Amino acid sequence: MNASHLLRVNLKRYFVVTVLLLPTAAVAIPCNTGLIGTASTCGISLLSAGSSDFHWQLANPYPTAPSGALINGSVVLPTLSFSPVFANVNAGSWMLNGPDSGWVVPSASFHTEFGGQYVYQTTFTGANPFGGRYSSDNELLGVFLNNTLLPGFPLNGPADSGNWTSFIIGSGLNTGSNTLDFVVRNRGVGGIDSNSTVTGFRAEFAAVPVPAAVWLLASGLLGLIGVTRCKIT
Repeated sequence: MNASHLLRVNLKRYFVVTVLLLPTAAVAIPCNTGLIGTASTCGISLLSAGSSDFHWQLANPYPTAPSGALINGSVVLPTLSFSPVFANVNAGSWMLNGPDSGWVVPSASFHTEFGGQYVYQTTFTGANPFGGRYSSDNELLGVFLNNTLLPGFPLNGPADSGNWTSFIIGSGLNTGSNTLDFVVRNRGVGGIDSNSTVTGFRAEFAAVPVPAAVWLLASGLLGLIGVTRCKIT
């Protein structure tokens, strides 16, 4: 058996064993907004307008607080009650729905809402770090992970409903259940809360690769090449 053939055989065996040993369960991260899904899946198709989003909720009654300071300036999310949130058409200034997410809004029938703070919540299981991107109308005031405000989270501004804002969450996660709350400020026409205007929220998420798994594969591969060379010599 020549050297190149021996190396190919050993590489094939290594990759088969490695794949069998690596975790096969899907990484648990939040589901994108506006998709058809069940309790165990996030879904890949857009919900029809007016349909409730199984994986997201909205604090009710809304607005939760005036559009001024973030939930009274607290770093801990107050106790809130939640009800369904709805997928719907995008307003003219928003990014078009699809292909991987859609806008969610407070009401099944798309219309203007009073100014104030709207809290969008999702729950998920697992402590794996993840990244994502979001857009909101008018702006994001803050994000709470497990009821605690995330410091330094990138906040979009009043004119960003046509753009994505990216982020990464790598700490503060539980191995069990987690809650993630996005607090969106809807500024009424003229900045007056008693006036109404359209508001909505949209988000997409992706797993962050686990460095340990990459290192395991790389170090094992280097070791295998070294052993093969020893056998040849």
